Amino acid sequence: MTPDELKQERLRRGMTYAEFGDWVAQQLTAADPDGKEVKPYSRQRIYDWENKIVPVPSRVEAMLLREEVERLKKLWEHELAPGGKIDHDEHYTRKELNAKRDQFASGKKPKEKKRGRERSSDRDND
Repeated sequence: MTPDELKQERLRRGMTYAEFGDWVAQQLTAADPDGKEVKPYSRQRIYDWENKIVPVPSRVEAMLLREEVERLKKLWEHELAPGGKIDHDEHYTRKELNAKRDQFASGKKPKEKKRGRERSSDRDND
């Protein structure tokens, strides 16, 4: 999981750094087989992960990827069964759903889009 994907996940959930740190800790605590409580991550720690200052811990990355797989599974089931129930925060357009499905099936990350300034400098070099 890249820092950009982590940021997109936080923003998709509409959470601040501190709220996301609390949520991640709650998810890790719930998933711990021994029931060991995980202290909430600080807003600074989440910021550090998103800005490549500190790498995202593997257990956090694994938890977020499991969440994504479950979300995609629900979306897939919803698409197969039109009467299926889907949560409001899991809404994707058909184009986004197809792109996610292709990414999930191929295991490849989508190509990164160039930013405006980089694009204009590329044209200058042609």
